[in-house]
Amino acid sequence: MSKTLVEKINDLMPPWKQTEPTLWYPTMPAQSMGEWQAYLEFIDAYFRNRGIKKPMIVEIGIGYGKQRRFYEEILGYDYIGIDVRAGRSKSTVRTSDPALSRPDIIGNSRSPETLKKLMKKLDGRPVNLVYLDGEHTYEALRQDFRIYAPLAKNIIAIHDVTLKVLQSKTGRFWKELMVNAAKRKAQDRTYITLTGYYTIKYDHKHSFGQGTGLILKEDMSR
Repeated sequence: MSKTLVEKINDLMPPWKQTEPTLWYPTMPAQSMGEWQAYLEFIDAYFRNRGIKKPMIVEIGIGYGKQRRFYEEILGYDYIGIDVRAGRSKSTVRTSDPALSRPDIIGNSRSPETLKKLMKKLDGRPVNLVYLDGEHTYEALRQDFRIYAPLAKNIIAIHDVTLKVLQSKTGRFWKELMVNAAKRKAQDRTYITLTGYYTIKYDHKHSFGQGTGLILKEDMSR
């Protein structure tokens, strides 16, 4: 009997000691774990329900590169990662495969040259989901959105939209998108915010919730 998606996710995310940051673990994603699982379950159901096989994911800002395994090994998707850095130091994170932290395309996401490299790598193939997790400033995110959102055929995802320390940056941009959405006449966008809160035992000062904003590009007026 084949394993469920949740079982496969749990296999890749071993029991976590809440006295340590998740980034120390070789297979833990940079995202909040419950939020990340909810996100994976959502996009899995979304693409299956629409008969979209082997979706193409483009991630802007790969962090430590741990998200790739979830997309490729668990969901069976195709993936292209873009990051300004060639990789992360072994001293900053426990990683079972240093190659994971090396992006497919190295370069500033706002550079025309980086976009050219992406289009060449895609070779005419459509992008089903764009995940924006690059430089976490308002202006950088605004530019990344302007450049890459039009490439997404189905879903645009933006990370860290509810994280307290980024409310004037990524949070502000996400709120502006939703305000502008209310002014749209066409019913061709659905906005969803996924946030998983949990208390970090090594830092009792706050509960940790990063937030992932999802924009579904689909005409709901029919």
